[in-house]
Amino acid sequence: MKETNELIGDCGLVKQKINDSIEVEIGYHINKKYWSKGFATEAAKACKEYAFDKLGLNKLISIIDPKNVPSIRVAEKIGFTKEKEVFIFGKNHYIYSGVKESNEGLLNEWCDS
Repeated sequence: MKETNELIGDCGLVKQKINDSIEVEIGYHINKKYWSKGFATEAAKACKEYAFDKLGLNKLISIIDPKNVPSIRVAEKIGFTKEKEVFIFGKNHYIYSGVKESNEGLLNEWCDS
């Protein structure tokens, strides 16, 4: 928190092995007393933009415990959708994913009008 200099969580990009494939995950953890205030969404969105715009990645995932409804909401707010369920870290998790949007379709649509 800027006002108090308190660390309330973390968010970042990390490589994960999912079913013999390497994926880049946006991971986020926020202190429970700060949930539902938009911090995780803001941080995850910034990581997504950085990964797509600066690192040139085309796909990102989030690994989410099926019972963690707030994390599912964050993933959905940044445009991710549930891709699959996998057994990882000793239990079942949802894999939410998002791909870089192409401006090509928008450009073609604009040029045709």
